[in-house]
Amino acid sequence: MVKICKKCGKEFTVKKYPNRRYCTPECNPWIGTLPKHNNCLNCGKKLEKKSNYGPPLQYCGDRCRWTAYYNRHPEEYTKKCNHCGDLMPVNKYGYLANHCSPECRAADSFHNQERRCVICGKVYKSGNPGICCSVKCRVIATKEKLLTETRICKNCGKEFTPTNTHQQCCGKKCSDKNYAMEHPDYAASKRHRYRARKINAKHEEFMVSDVYERDNWHCQICGKPVNKKLKHPHLLSASLDHILPLSRGGDHTLDNVRLSHLRCNISRGNRDFMAADNGQIMFVGRF
Repeated sequence: MVKICKKCGKEFTVKKYPNRRYCTPECNPWIGTLPKHNNCLNCGKKLEKKSNYGPPLQYCGDRCRWTAYYNRHPEEYTKKCNHCGDLMPVNKYGYLANHCSPECRAADSFHNQERRCVICGKVYKSGNPGICCSVKCRVIATKEKLLTETRICKNCGKEFTPTNTHQQCCGKKCSDKNYAMEHPDYAASKRHRYRARKINAKHEEFMVSDVYERDNWHCQICGKPVNKKLKHPHLLSASLDHILPLSRGGDHTLDNVRLSHLRCNISRGNRDFMAADNGQIMFVGRF
């Protein structure tokens, strides 16, 4: 595309910008009136412009541009040093630091702070913000805190004095009951193994939930699905049934257990069952 310059009247070819009106930057009055800066206004570095188009460069990068902006607003962009308290402007990287110098940063670190032990009164330096100078003093402080601290038992609700930092129940019975409530699957598996050991029956270690997943959450007595959300003692909740009951010489093994509704398990007892012609369950044989 051939155009005519508005200032000198020469013809020039436009390849890239169709709205171009001047042949050279010297003919452009807007570029000619701008001040020329060959050096960065902040650091004084020499600036080299890649092309003749656009306004001249004022800063070598974003860091110098923001530093100059902070310097024009000293009241809004100043901060006190965390160690000495002196006002400090933005640093050479263009942001506000917490310390004015490396010496203040080193003096304000944990490693150089002096502390007094709350047990023996010794003055010490430590890298961690602790209150004791050694492990012995820390053990004494922990014991003294536990002797004056009282907690409420999670199971029975009584107040008790703990003997360690992780104790949540007043005794072993309450602790076992609380663990059984928080882990019902483990408690049920343990209870069935205890029943098998009590009568000298063969038993295997497995989780009750594994049997439920194996049977696809369907009752093996009535054939209907079992709701996972129902909990004991709901009659339609899941329960573990022994195909050959333990009272009749059965074993607590994976081959001898199955999933059933609690209602079906209670109704069956230790009897055998068979399917009638109408699809209902009939229990036969009382032992």
